[in-house]
Amino acid sequence: MNVHELAASVRDLATLPDIYLRLRRLANDPASTVGALAEVVSADAALSSRLLRLVNSPFYGLSSKVDSIARAVNLIGTDELCSLALVGSLDGMFSDLPATVLDLKAYWWRNVLTALHARELGRAGRVRGLDRLFVAGILHDVGRLAAAQQMPTLATEVERQQHGPCDWQRQVAAFDFSYAELGAELLGLWGMPQALVEPIACQHQPARAEHCPVEAAVLHLATRIVSAPEGTADEDIAVEADAWEQARLEPDVLDDVRERVAECAPEFRNLL
Repeated sequence: MNVHELAASVRDLATLPDIYLRLRRLANDPASTVGALAEVVSADAALSSRLLRLVNSPFYGLSSKVDSIARAVNLIGTDELCSLALVGSLDGMFSDLPATVLDLKAYWWRNVLTALHARELGRAGRVRGLDRLFVAGILHDVGRLAAAQQMPTLATEVERQQHGPCDWQRQVAAFDFSYAELGAELLGLWGMPQALVEPIACQHQPARAEHCPVEAAVLHLATRIVSAPEGTADEDIAVEADAWEQARLEPDVLDDVRERVAECAPEFRNLL
């Protein structure tokens, strides 16, 4: 089964839920209002709770507590709101994966850390669309879920070999495609924008990105920083040549990035 067939089979089995589709339609409608988005969110208790916990976390650094869904929607932005809904949806779609194949709690936590690092790296590089970087980080490894669901025996064997920056090459050797390629294909079939799909597709080789090279490089750096073994010196983190330059960053921003992530990360654990 090639990457296109596998992504199509996942899409057919796991259609996106109504709440996400409603939010995405409103987000894409220039005539929609914050009130309309808030009405959809308010109808879902789990999403409302996640949203309020997020905007009241140190990530946003607000001086007063937010208890209004409408204000929370206004603060978070439509892209990040849709990503929250999508994360909850994906968690439900793949909740039946055996722990022997994939530890979902650890999986989502790694994605959250990647999202936080991507956003803070983007902030340091003054990249426009920080919310999109956060969403890309959350969804960068969705192909791993799809492979684990559709090909659990092979995926389990591949997972045993995952331990470093060359993991994607082992995935290609086993499946003939990487999790990044599968995830990007699936997100494209679900109608996600190219500005999100391309950085995910090119996260291992950011120089391949044609339309969103900066975002692809930032996501690449975030994934490599998060996956580096504990105690790895900054200069020893394995990144592609010219990735820092492509991201318009210098490695010396890492101390500030890690500090900001450390402030926000504990609150994000509560969202999982």
